[in-house]
Amino acid sequence: MTDHDYKYGRWREKYRVTKANGDPVDPDAVYFVLRLDEDPNARAAALTYADKVAFDNPEFAYDIIRRVRQHDPSLGMDELARVADILAGYVNDARRHGFVPNTERLNLELDRLAADCDKGREGQ
Repeated sequence: MTDHDYKYGRWREKYRVTKANGDPVDPDAVYFVLRLDEDPNARAAALTYADKVAFDNPEFAYDIIRRVRQHDPSLGMDELARVADILAGYVNDARRHGFVPNTERLNLELDRLAADCDKGREGQ
């Protein structure tokens, strides 16, 4: 087994970040790259980030959690439950205010979350 970079050294410029669509990046921006496949600390950081953005963007939080779980299925159960609660709350709030949300899409997301939660429980 090889030692991983996250165990040694200090902050350094290791990666060059570009946008996938080719748009220029802000030259003054500071980016922090996490390698989820090899670094368990990166996975923990990504789950913390998912938890922090879950209320504003539960779909993005869910995507982050799914990526983390690809590398460690035992992680992310609490975060998955939180995102499911947020999505279910959106549906209820929309109905309460007289809106008809796109429940088909939300129900698909909730079903995916439930399936992921079930898989995680089976693996624990």
